[in-house]
Amino acid sequence: MNVVENTDQDQLWDSVGINKIDFRPRFDGYLYNFHSTLNPSFDEFSTEKMFIEKTHEVIKWVLNSKGKFNESDKFQIILGWPKEIRSSARQVIKVGGSIDDLMQIQKGNKIIKLTKNWSLGIFNSN
Repeated sequence: MNVVENTDQDQLWDSVGINKIDFRPRFDGYLYNFHSTLNPSFDEFSTEKMFIEKTHEVIKWVLNSKGKFNESDKFQIILGWPKEIRSSARQVIKVGGSIDDLMQIQKGNKIIKLTKNWSLGIFNSN
């Protein structure tokens, strides 16, 4: 996974864009947005599995890099479809929170849910 800072362009996996927004005084830290796009796999089941695995890869990177962040920072991971696949309603996964929240996701204590209708129009069975 390659992390590309401060980009406004869609990143196609294996590149993940990252940008940060200062959220003071709402909370005492930054909101870090990690975003990338993925092309569908050969079927809905394997594509769903791929999105979840890639989300875990981003979380693992954040947790391994937690010394670079402040304790009060928050994180948002958004994975979706490239514009060529779907021009609107492109988000497939949107998860996040504090470092502790990401640890709970990584441990399996919080489930990663895909957005409603995430595969609509992508596979023939929809």
